[in-house]
Amino acid sequence: MLCLANAVNVNGYVSEADNTEDEQDLSLLFGNMLIALKKIGWALVLLTIAGLAVGFVLGKLIYKPEYSTSASFTVAPSRTGDNYYGFYSSLDDQLPITETYVITSSTLKNRIIEKLGKGYADSVITAEALANTNLVTVTVTADTKKKAYAVIDEVISEFPKISQKIYGDVKVSLLDDVEEIKEAANAGAKNKYLIFGGLGGLVIGLAVVFIYSLNLNLVSDAETLQKYVNCECIGKIPQVVISKDKKNTFVTIRNRNVSDDFKEAFQFVRTRTERFFRKNGCTSLLITSTFPGEGKTTTTLNTAISLAQNNKRVMVIDGDLRNPSIIARSGAKARKYGLDDVLRGKAQIEQAVIQYPRTNVYFLSCNNPMSNASEVLSSDAMAEVIKRAKAYADYVIIDSPPTDVMGDAILLSEYADSAIFVVRQNYGKLNNVVYAIESIEQSNSELIGFILNGSDDKIKSIDNYGYGNYSSYKKS
Repeated sequence: MLCLANAVNVNGYVSEADNTEDEQDLSLLFGNMLIALKKIGWALVLLTIAGLAVGFVLGKLIYKPEYSTSASFTVAPSRTGDNYYGFYSSLDDQLPITETYVITSSTLKNRIIEKLGKGYADSVITAEALANTNLVTVTVTADTKKKAYAVIDEVISEFPKISQKIYGDVKVSLLDDVEEIKEAANAGAKNKYLIFGGLGGLVIGLAVVFIYSLNLNLVSDAETLQKYVNCECIGKIPQVVISKDKKNTFVTIRNRNVSDDFKEAFQFVRTRTERFFRKNGCTSLLITSTFPGEGKTTTTLNTAISLAQNNKRVMVIDGDLRNPSIIARSGAKARKYGLDDVLRGKAQIEQAVIQYPRTNVYFLSCNNPMSNASEVLSSDAMAEVIKRAKAYADYVIIDSPPTDVMGDAILLSEYADSAIFVVRQNYGKLNNVVYAIESIEQSNSELIGFILNGSDDKIKSIDNYGYGNYSSYKKS
């Protein structure tokens, strides 16, 4: 019995891991839907408005008003007395029903058309006998109030005549005045076109957003990325609030205006990085990302400051020769000579090194962009700069261009024995990020892990901070 039970359980078993993956997939899909709504929500609104407009136009073109009015009669053999109505004998129980056929017959309809004209031929006459009574209700429906009133008047006038001619001694009496027409009987139908049009536009818009979200496939969280790469998340960095009215404010852990969450996140990154350095004997670090705008340079700057707080001398080399930005991001003052001058042999490295005020962090950065960056990065001059920097500082951090820019990151990885990858949450496509991380893993640099920037675990708004401009890149 036990074996049989186990066999059944195995065949129908769904592991907890499978359930977790399904939940993650649903979470990823939902997250991508929200991102898609933020990105192309305007399309959803426009399609809904367009649907309403189409519904409105169709309502104008297709909708035809129908006006209805009614009158009630009593029908009974004359022997029952004047104005008799109510319950009657079984011998007469078929009379009201047969009278409905008279009212809806072509005989009555033709007589009305003869008197009113062919324009009234499209009017509809219906009749209903109330069960167990001698009451008959006549309803006339036409495309105008005038037609409806005219036709009901003729029914009231001609129906008793025809009935008496057919059935003989029959008493037909009008109970009440003709029902007043206040609005079209199908007035709601006009709004249906508008409603269905709006709903149609909304459904199409949601379909567009859904299809767009399927194509997004963004890195929504660290756990999702870790399923596809052979490295772990070593830090989640929240965005920070920098007020527009504050001058000379920079996004660093030294800035008193940034949140404690931001500072604590880089303390965690420092701890994980130093642990990796001690275990693997590393002293140089490449920091890169897949795309421009992921916060790579700011991450480099704050990682350097954090490492220097443990009485270490840290040299930051701005390896982004095409778009140097470390000086501008730090607020440090450039010197007469820069890294570009050193690489061209116009200055010594000591003439270009900049100390970040009140820290053990030093910068080497170009004063002017270099158009032949790829050639320079693989040159002996660059190798000599890295060698001198390693002799000068305890740690060397290379701020690399994104991996999708000219392949410079791969060239720079030859100079670093470790690497950190910066991934901005909900920014880049998952498959592109995975490919970029794998390319770094295959280089000479040992990948410590990735940092999730802009994490919504402790995400905050941001006013006066951008991630740089790569519009000036040109192929060398």
